[in-house]
Amino acid sequence: MKEQNNTIIKSFIIALALTIIPLTALARDSLESLRNDLNSAITQINAQQTQINNLQAQINVLTPVVYAIGDTGPAGGIVFYVTEGGIHGLEAAQVDQGYAPWGCVDRNTFAIATLVGTGSQNTTTILAVCNETGIAAEIANNYQLNGHTDWFLPSIDELELLYLQKDVIGGFYVDRPYWSSSEYSSATARFKSLANGGVGTSGKNESLHVRAIKAF
Repeated sequence: MKEQNNTIIKSFIIALALTIIPLTALARDSLESLRNDLNSAITQINAQQTQINNLQAQINVLTPVVYAIGDTGPAGGIVFYVTEGGIHGLEAAQVDQGYAPWGCVDRNTFAIATLVGTGSQNTTTILAVCNETGIAAEIANNYQLNGHTDWFLPSIDELELLYLQKDVIGGFYVDRPYWSSSEYSSATARFKSLANGGVGTSGKNESLHVRAIKAF
């Protein structure tokens, strides 16, 4: 009787095993299918996120940064003048670049422009005509900040804007005159006094302070 019971139990176990094994294999296949579906979904989500990131980058490019006076500019200077609602403007270096003569004494460089927006061309003109080293235009032109190299000596009107925001920009010798890039004659060039805002001319051989600016 005992042997018969053992035989029945063994038969039951075998039958149960034969039933479980296919079910386990089926479950394994189902689990693998679910895993594949999950991986596929993750891949699609990652691809969609990449598309979103690319679209956001395009939006950032198309949406210009707007600056206000006193902000740190694109090159790391201080914004002191803005146009087009802050999209463009001028920024100034936060420190002086030196103390130097204007240069080209008794020689016309024809860098005579005075208006806002002409300082860069004045600087280029001075350096093309005057091959002296250590002059104000060269010092301003050679200034570099955060990889930006397109700095220049301001025109007299740009220097006026600089004067109006001197407290915002900081770092000036307020009792000293600063050179502009605006030539007045073969022997003189225009300067701006930061003590009282006065504009004058001085001999090109005189050493005055230099503060570079940059357009953005």
